[in-house]
Amino acid sequence: MALTVVCGAGPVHAMLRRGGVAEVLVARSATSGRIDGLVRLATSLGVAVTRVDATKLDRMVDGLRHQGILARVEEQPPPTLQELLAIEDPEALLLVLVGVQDPRNLGATIRSAVGAGARGILLGGEGMTELTPAVHKAAAGATALLPPTVVSNLPSTLKALDKAGFWVVGISPDGERTYSSFDLTGRVAVVVGGEARGLPPSIRKHCHAILSIPMSEGIESLNATVAASIVLFDKVRQRKGVAPVPPPQEHADAT
Repeated sequence: MALTVVCGAGPVHAMLRRGGVAEVLVARSATSGRIDGLVRLATSLGVAVTRVDATKLDRMVDGLRHQGILARVEEQPPPTLQELLAIEDPEALLLVLVGVQDPRNLGATIRSAVGAGARGILLGGEGMTELTPAVHKAAAGATALLPPTVVSNLPSTLKALDKAGFWVVGISPDGERTYSSFDLTGRVAVVVGGEARGLPPSIRKHCHAILSIPMSEGIESLNATVAASIVLFDKVRQRKGVAPVPPPQEHADAT
């Protein structure tokens, strides 16, 4: 099985808990209590720990801040599109990311999706970044819990989601409905565009609705991570039947 590199204390800890770690590499200069604890955990799990120069870790992660520790981890196969389409959960939540270019944005968005209970994460579109060590670090272990599924043809994927009973909703500043006024219960696929192009026309036309997030004057839009998180967790709120929090009385009475 192919190995991928995951760096940073938090992501390495998450991978050790998940399993599938082939080796842990620790900088000889790394002596913090947290690093020592991870070394003890790895050793207790039978995972080989090797001390190396910090410059070797720098080369392995292309200069990414690694905190003196990284792990070589067995790559878990992501769910296939057919497996995601066959999910029987009537409240299944999927996230579709289109052309996200910043590895940190991608990793943080994956982390939010896993936290919101998404059953699958679909990646595609022009300019989409690869799953690099920077993505895994920003995801803080979430890529191990739910490996993203890369698709080659997003329009046909959205058509397939529609046929499988998913309500496909895009997020854009010019959406015709606000996210909080839209019924997100049921099987939902949330579609979020990247930093450069947002939602291209070829994607928008396959969405059942385009939703907006109200913004204060002077701010046009949010980045992909924040926009996705807001809508994903509103889906969680609606699924649990929790009413939105009303504004403070003094604001509600203002005219």
